[in-house]
Amino acid sequence: MGAMWLESHRPVLFSELVADATIVSTLTRLSLQANPPHLLLSGPAGSGKTAAYRLLCRQVLGPSWESTTHVLQARDLARTAGAMATFEAFLRPEGSGSEDTLAGRTSLDAFEPATFLDVVEFRDTALLSFVTSAIIVPAYDEVKRDFGIIRAEYMLLLSLSHFPVLTAQDISRLTGRPRNSISRGVHRMLKEGFIERAPDPDDGRQAKLTITATGRELHKKIAHYVKSRQDQVLSVLQPDEREILVQLLRKTALYSTTLGTVRLNSVEASRVYL
Repeated sequence: MGAMWLESHRPVLFSELVADATIVSTLTRLSLQANPPHLLLSGPAGSGKTAAYRLLCRQVLGPSWESTTHVLQARDLARTAGAMATFEAFLRPEGSGSEDTLAGRTSLDAFEPATFLDVVEFRDTALLSFVTSAIIVPAYDEVKRDFGIIRAEYMLLLSLSHFPVLTAQDISRLTGRPRNSISRGVHRMLKEGFIERAPDPDDGRQAKLTITATGRELHKKIAHYVKSRQDQVLSVLQPDEREILVQLLRKTALYSTTLGTVRLNSVEASRVYL
């Protein structure tokens, strides 16, 4: 009866966790970090370790947390015949001779992109992001390996290859890259001789940037990497399908430039869990 009551009345919010306020505050803060640390919760039976663990998993993993979260109460196995066999079955659900393990089921190696893209709440955004990452990440990895150039630095070369004179602020606005990363890229590109800088006669606080012949040649080489990866990913489409995709993306991209930036409050977004 006690176990059933604990199951049906377990806390669903951190504020409902019966524990020291400092502990609750610490668990809440850690669960909201972009990269939560590894945690080891210790304490006597009934102190709330499992309840805290469930809350942490729910906050970090989101609505589908229960599908990848598993709890085995060691105390339930104490002084029980076959306890080790039960534990082994927990770790290897399909039997001792199977290669199917709990760790394998919940690892990213077992991740099915199609399943995620079908169920995620913001499906369209996830699809756009997935395709973009499939192109950009491998391409820039190769660019960094072969040329030692990072993305912000290439954004400088790309922008100045198509616009003869720009400021760092112009490039930040064109590419959507943070101003500080563009500024760091400017220093490196100047040092390497890929761009040149001259004072802005109309604004002493700004500097006019132009690309050199060496920088333009480097841009062409890097652009080939990105375009090759782009063509590889989009090769699944027929030419007319790809043209329709481009038209739709262009329409959406141009419209997005008319929208203001909306910032979500992380606490408000997480209120259902906190």
